[in-house]
Amino acid sequence: MSLHFRAGRTARCVLAASLGIAVVGTAAPAFAGSPTVLTATATPTNPVVGSLLTIHGTVTPAATAPVRVQLLVGRSWLSGSAVLISGRNLTASFRLPASPTTLSLRLARAATGTTNAGVSPAMVVHVVEPAGTVLAWGGNTHGQLGDGVSSGFSTVPVNVTGLSGVVAVAGHHSTDDDFGNGAGYALKADGTVWAWGRNNHGALGNGTYTDSSVPVQVSGLSGVKAIAAGEGSGYALKTDGTVWAWGHNNDGQLGVGNETDRPTPAQVVGLSSVEAIAAAGFSVYALRSNGDVWSWGRDVTQLDFNTPTIAHPWAGHVNGIANVKAIGADLGDGYAIRTDGTLWEWGGVFTNHETFVPLQVEGISNAVAVASSGYDSFILDSAGTVQRFAQMAVLGDPVPVPGLTGITAISASDVEGCLYSLTSAGTVLALGTEQVGELGNGQQTGQADTPVAVKGLTHVTAIGAGSEAGFAVAG
Repeated sequence: MSLHFRAGRTARCVLAASLGIAVVGTAAPAFAGSPTVLTATATPTNPVVGSLLTIHGTVTPAATAPVRVQLLVGRSWLSGSAVLISGRNLTASFRLPASPTTLSLRLARAATGTTNAGVSPAMVVHVVEPAGTVLAWGGNTHGQLGDGVSSGFSTVPVNVTGLSGVVAVAGHHSTDDDFGNGAGYALKADGTVWAWGRNNHGALGNGTYTDSSVPVQVSGLSGVKAIAAGEGSGYALKTDGTVWAWGHNNDGQLGVGNETDRPTPAQVVGLSSVEAIAAAGFSVYALRSNGDVWSWGRDVTQLDFNTPTIAHPWAGHVNGIANVKAIGADLGDGYAIRTDGTLWEWGGVFTNHETFVPLQVEGISNAVAVASSGYDSFILDSAGTVQRFAQMAVLGDPVPVPGLTGITAISASDVEGCLYSLTSAGTVLALGTEQVGELGNGQQTGQADTPVAVKGLTHVTAIGAGSEAGFAVAG
């Protein structure tokens, strides 16, 4: 790719569309003795965060004195990016940052290393994520941020190591560290599933019980189209309509007919033609193609038997609900959105309104998605707005959440009480309580009663939530 810059003119080229960098060149008269025309090539043509960008070129007229060429972040030099040119030839290699940012390539006086504020940049570089990279923020006690570290926390998003081509993410919903709090999952476009973080019950699905602070592939899974996470367990829905599960199984939440942990995936017994899955705590839900809902695991009070049971290691039909188009889950609660846009709820094991059969939540007629963050639940409606309602508040009207419009997806942590909303602009908004940076706004602790932006996230295509962490797919 050839870049030609001349004084008073502007050239623009986009490298590898949105997958690489956008280069905008303007060459204005610089310092005495500095070049006014730069003709250069940049390789590779699709550089991404952390990669090496090399520029080869010539300058006209030849520089009569050494000139510094260096990348800047804002007005600060990017460490290690300086090169001195004299005469006609320029060769410069710059290591791009490990996170998205905007850099500028400027000419400077070699003697002082300072730029002239009146000089336009010779090149502007917009560094973006490769398609399908994953970012995470919040708690990292067991490596659930996937960045190679298993301690502390991050108040802003960091890159999950080595992942690209990801289309969906999910995180554990847990109230107890012993049950496997702290793992993340990523579904790639090729149908494989990857996991990282806590693995004391085999939640990483790689045949071991050893934690990993970087992603590992879940064994034996292919052709997967959706994923979900419970409390120390993972779930995968294949394109053939079968559901597979692995990890913690104290209440039969793997649906394999027993209550024994599994470090590798096994098929959930008796389920077929499944279109969607949802999980939270030790309960799991599946939506079949005929609009029925099935469930298994703990506190399955909603089965055909209409009696509460502590553990149910095989799937059973949810009684009293049909024509369902979407499902959701919370600790002790199940949700179903019918084709008419109404929302139905059952369970309530952590409230004073426990019910064995689904009840309609009044005041909702256009729901498309549901998420729950502890004691509050949220629906995304067909207009792109988010409404809040209390768990099992079947008689209470939902209340719109100020500032949440133009939303395309929602996900919630049901332990710390954080809601994440993906906007149509590709940014992420957070709402709720943070103890270890779960809001992603640069602070460790706090309360956001109105939405705040998760820092540094752009071009986001999917979001997910864990008990102490948020996840986003970008690029």
